[in-house]
Amino acid sequence: MSGQRPHLHGWEAAGRRALLVLVPSVLLVLLLRALDFGPVLVPLVLVVALLLLTLLLLGDAMRVGAGGWTEEHRPGSPPPTMDLRLAAWVRRVETHLTSRGGDDELEARVAAVAADALRRRHGLSGEAPLDVLRASAAADLLGAEVHGRLLAAAGASDASDTPGPHRPWRADELAATVRRLEEI
Repeated sequence: MSGQRPHLHGWEAAGRRALLVLVPSVLLVLLLRALDFGPVLVPLVLVVALLLLTLLLLGDAMRVGAGGWTEEHRPGSPPPTMDLRLAAWVRRVETHLTSRGGDDELEARVAAVAADALRRRHGLSGEAPLDVLRASAAADLLGAEVHGRLLAAAGASDASDTPGPHRPWRADELAATVRRLEEI
């Protein structure tokens, strides 16, 4: 609050506002009397007082701040500047990395994104993501480790990367997969 005038409250504020309306009104009346102004002065003084009060209210309204509200970032919610689709991905990845069982939907979605990238950028064909990922060119483009991980995520039972029961991706595996997808 340094540099700001404290907000006036109570009788002090009312007294200052009354003076701000009364002094110009009295000066206007004295000026009009000195000039021998003939019309009725009371309505004119009331109009001037109403105008001054309106200006005071507008001045008060413009000085009032936003109420001191601040945006706070809560864990699990996207920062206010983040794109909504990106925020959904961030939430999904955070859920995957913090849960015990992982998020199979995230892995399947990454596999679908990989298949779509292979279709668009390299002309691979296939109906389902698994069909695209099983192409021999996909293995060459993605690398053995990422390819095996994406095959398992797409639902391949013969994926070489996943001996035994399914385990969720670790953060480094997810980062390597995304990095590889950006490179292809």
